[in-house]
Amino acid sequence: NPIYLDYSRYAMQIEQYLEHFPREQLLVVTSEELRGRRAETVAKVYEFIGVDPGFAPDELERDFYQTKDRAVRSPVPYWLRKQLKARLPATRRFKELENNALSALRKVTGTRAATPAAVAVPDEVRDRIMAELADDVRRLRAHLGPDFDGWGIA
Repeated sequence: NPIYLDYSRYAMQIEQYLEHFPREQLLVVTSEELRGRRAETVAKVYEFIGVDPGFAPDELERDFYQTKDRAVRSPVPYWLRKQLKARLPATRRFKELENNALSALRKVTGTRAATPAAVAVPDEVRDRIMAELADDVRRLRAHLGPDFDGWGIA
């Protein structure tokens, strides 16, 4: 599905902003920078937006939204949830009931959300994706500088 590749076309996304904003108004930060040099990267962002770069929020080192923290996918089939929500006036209440039931089930069974299994991407698919993204990665280097490794894409 081409839309999934477009999510990974970062140069294309940056260039769309540059059609409307001057380059000096755009700061590009990689997730690797934010993960590996968090305090330094946050200070760089603060300085860019005119906030005291010496400010450090209390939860600066906390990792939010990790895969292991994702909510459990509902065992209630989508079509059934949709029908129930259409019949129940308080859909928020239905979601609360569903979440409470799942929470109770986890307590009884002693289980948590299943860790997603690693997906093996066949070499030919990986090669095709890398070929599709190569031009975008080359253009992305112009925005990120020579230290950007291109995630192994030439």
